[in-house]
Amino acid sequence: MFTSFEVGKKGLFLEPSLFTDPEHYVKIMGYDKPVDFKLNLTETPQEKPKEKYGGAENLFENIKKREVLLEGGKKWTIRELLQWMKINILKDRPELFLQDDTVRPGILVLVNDSDWELLGELDYEIQQNDNILFISTLHGG
Repeated sequence: MFTSFEVGKKGLFLEPSLFTDPEHYVKIMGYDKPVDFKLNLTETPQEKPKEKYGGAENLFENIKKREVLLEGGKKWTIRELLQWMKINILKDRPELFLQDDTVRPGILVLVNDSDWELLGELDYEIQQNDNILFISTLHGG
């Protein structure tokens, strides 16, 4: 599978599987830029895109900021949110964002500006209007 990007005014093609270090591909494609989610609990799960940019949001249909409405009749954890994201909005190269049932090493997760490690990581129970920010620390040199 080829992908394309533009350098200057010249279009280039590349094959992601040929990169020996996937971090180089991540940097070239801009997947190292943060993705921001604001969460609301409702009776009907849905999503409402807000803004478009260029970065890690390329993995999420080119949308950087989302207000995600989750089913309000159940308790949601970040583990369940990641699976929901994988099924519903992580459309391109999930292995660049997820590893097993969690985020890849090098992706920071902040819940309302607090490190998720202080809140229980995957088992953190999402609250109404939580703001969850995913920040990639994978930068090229």
